[in-house]
Amino acid sequence: MAYRYVFTPQCKDDLDDLTRRQHPLLMRIVVEVIPRILQDPHAVSERKSGKLKDCYGFVLSAAGAGLRLVYTIRGDTVAFIAVGRHDLVYKVAAQRI
Repeated sequence: MAYRYVFTPQCKDDLDDLTRRQHPLLMRIVVEVIPRILQDPHAVSERKSGKLKDCYGFVLSAAGAGLRLVYTIRGDTVAFIAVGRHDLVYKVAAQRI
């Protein structure tokens, strides 16, 4: 199955804030991470539980910071909800769904 993807407006803001000064990170997300997720979004990430039971968290290791990219799968679309540091991104994602 071929998947499409969208970013929520809030996730776009997260990504802008995170990569404003880290262009290599943005390029890595666009060139490596998103295509990897779209190949098989169910298998490459950890499925969350609780309020985020319909979400997945992809681990981004960058510059020593534990970053996560949180998304849901709706039909043939992967919707990116939040990106950020592990300790905050799941709280933010829970507020956005």
